Amino acid sequence: MNIVHLSAIDTAGGAALAAHRTHRALMDAGVNSQMVVQDRRSQDPQVHAPGTALGRILGRYGNVRIERSLNKLYPHRDPAAFHSQWVPTNVVQRVRMLEPDLVHLHWICNGFVRVEALPRFGAPLVWTLHDMWPLTGGCHYSGDCRGFEARCGQCPLLGSHSAWDLSRWVWLRKRRAWSKLNLTLVSPSRWLAAEARRSSLFRDLRVEIIPHGIDLQRYRPMARSAARSALGLPVTPLLILFGAVAAAHDHRKGFDLLQLALQKLRGTLPPDTRLVVFGSDGPQSHRDLGMKTHYMGTIRDETTLAQLYAAANVFVLPSRQDNLPNTAVEALACGTPCVAFDVGGVRELIAPEQTGWLARPFDTDELARGVVWTVAREREAELAAASRRKAELEFGAPLHARRTLELYGSLLSTTKREES
Repeated sequence: MNIVHLSAIDTAGGAALAAHRTHRALMDAGVNSQMVVQDRRSQDPQVHAPGTALGRILGRYGNVRIERSLNKLYPHRDPAAFHSQWVPTNVVQRVRMLEPDLVHLHWICNGFVRVEALPRFGAPLVWTLHDMWPLTGGCHYSGDCRGFEARCGQCPLLGSHSAWDLSRWVWLRKRRAWSKLNLTLVSPSRWLAAEARRSSLFRDLRVEIIPHGIDLQRYRPMARSAARSALGLPVTPLLILFGAVAAAHDHRKGFDLLQLALQKLRGTLPPDTRLVVFGSDGPQSHRDLGMKTHYMGTIRDETTLAQLYAAANVFVLPSRQDNLPNTAVEALACGTPCVAFDVGGVRELIAPEQTGWLARPFDTDELARGVVWTVAREREAELAAASRRKAELEFGAPLHARRTLELYGSLLSTTKREES
């Protein structure tokens, strides 16, 4: 079985990391798995970047800027990501040279794979939904907009009042190009699977639910004091952890909501309680977070990241909308309970009062209460054990590989029967 994965990047960002973990889990299971990317960050020899220096420069910098140039037509647009995927590239030829039995798509934006390229790969397609972009006219999370259920247009993300705007153009291109694809969708969460089944583009397609898989030997509980010492963090105070790509700047990630919740905790938690933030060097302007804050920056090394989860008393995920975030999966695997808003696929990770706390969206008083409840010393051992147990039952890499291989096998068997 020869599998080729397509991902814009291999290890930078949550979707890329999840894709690379799938690839590595399949390799560990004996599968001939390769990745084709436009921006390689790892040293994995089975990850194929563009072969020329110019191709690599375009992959990392040029395609992204060209791709986003159309967004400038909308001066009132939201800064959140919007991709049209109109830039021609040679990715089809690169994939065909590897002669795959099946092509597994992941996060393919930033100008990596043009919408019209999907029918040209010459193999059955599986597409893991890392966000909502495949379902929509260009946004990655729709917020309160339900335009993707019928047809996009008047896009709130673009600040558009026209039915025939950029989102309608992208949606029409997707509908034309993808109408007869041999495509099966994979969703890490039940929430996003349900959204896919409601979408006008994919409502008739097969959708399988396969949660992310991680290395449970790397992400595991360890002595909190040792983890803190290794990271240079104080050993005795309560540590509240928050992290994401562009953690302090991405509105969807909810750093502003976390700020409001933490301000409500003044006088409730011990005065030496600290907030630890990874994925950001700090906010663009001063923020009163109600406690001393350690900004750890972007952490690429997974061993260091696992130490950070193990060092914390609680991981807080204040996202406004999310799929099945890697950060929460990783925290649970390290025995660190999570506090979050009850949104998207997050509710599939956190069992209330067992592995953490789910607050009503977007009630910062309740989020604050959840932090207080979760860090109570008398619950610490029980919550840690339950968190680790959930990760072991649902998110191990071998289980993820087995589920994925079962899907591949059924699709390739069907293809062979249809060809014979």
